Amino acid sequence: MALDYVTTSKKILDAVGGADNIVSATNCMTRMRLVLADEGKANDDAVKKIKGVKSVIKQGGQYQVVIGNEVSNLMKEFNKLGAFSEDAAAAKGAAKPEGNPVQRLFGFVAGCLTPLLPAMLGRYGQSPAGSAHHAECDVGYRSDLYVPVLYGGQLFLLPAYYAGLVHRQKD
Repeated sequence: MALDYVTTSKKILDAVGGADNIVSATNCMTRMRLVLADEGKANDDAVKKIKGVKSVIKQGGQYQVVIGNEVSNLMKEFNKLGAFSEDAAAAKGAAKPEGNPVQRLFGFVAGCLTPLLPAMLGRYGQSPAGSAHHAECDVGYRSDLYVPVLYGGQLFLLPAYYAGLVHRQKD
């Protein structure tokens, strides 16, 4: 039997504290991702008992309702019940930071450095020190400009790229 999206949406809305308690609402492949103004107003047991809800997860300042593959159809009906923002910045701003300051610092640094790994690994593979077959690839260029431009040119814009990553991570 198919899931009644309208009824399920209304029940979920009531169980999480109403439309006034929702800061933003969006979904991924299987979950409704809600940022609530007050998680204390949400009744986890009532949400879990709703037909079509598989479980409830509280993670990263989000109240996640696991629905399954039908979540996109359910979200269409859910969004008709209120003017919910899908803005990730609003959701991030309302989310409370988790962990102690050291954990948040390491999370920030890891978030900034992880996107750089492919660039750093690719750069190592192109350098004379990192290339195992460099002798075979030597095409005879002996210019003083050729080697720095070829092997160091990729790193020229890396500081600007890194500054952009840090800026996005701070927001």
